[in-house]
Amino acid sequence: MNRKWLGMVLVLAGAAAGCGQGRLIFGVDVYSFLTGEKHDTVSYYAPLPPGTPDTIPVQKVNVLPVDAGQSLVDSVNLSGTVDFVNSTGTGNIQFSIYIDTVPGVYTKPPVLSVSAAVTGTTTTPASFNTALNAAVRQFFTSKQVYVGIRAAATATSPPVQGKAHLTALHILIVMQEKIF
Repeated sequence: MNRKWLGMVLVLAGAAAGCGQGRLIFGVDVYSFLTGEKHDTVSYYAPLPPGTPDTIPVQKVNVLPVDAGQSLVDSVNLSGTVDFVNSTGTGNIQFSIYIDTVPGVYTKPPVLSVSAAVTGTTTTPASFNTALNAAVRQFFTSKQVYVGIRAAATATSPPVQGKAHLTALHILIVMQEKIF
């Protein structure tokens, strides 16, 4: 998987070198890292019994083929989709993505949250597309970041139970080319 990723990044870097304005563009399919480790789904339940996990183990994702510590990150866009596959009950589900340069991603606020109302045995898709703020953008000058996901449920007709299944997660990084 890493060879395919590195090849894709090198092709993108070559294409990006010609994009003008001294910018490099990297596209990273984070979903492939999460699904490869079978960490693309997290269960939700409300009310939550004590000791029930609502997170996935933190995943290390290689985002750049080189150390870009001196580069300036112009923008980072996070996009994807999540399916809320409800099994029982009615409620509201919040799906959150955490990113940091250290494994303790759940100690800081999420970089993105998306929510949906669920009921019965239906699947409710939700998509997201957002630009990350300047503090989070600087994480992407590192070769790797850590990613975690969490689902939280609030029952309106308890218990509400199901799974939040990530079906796509992409990061688009645009930076000034000072990486070499």
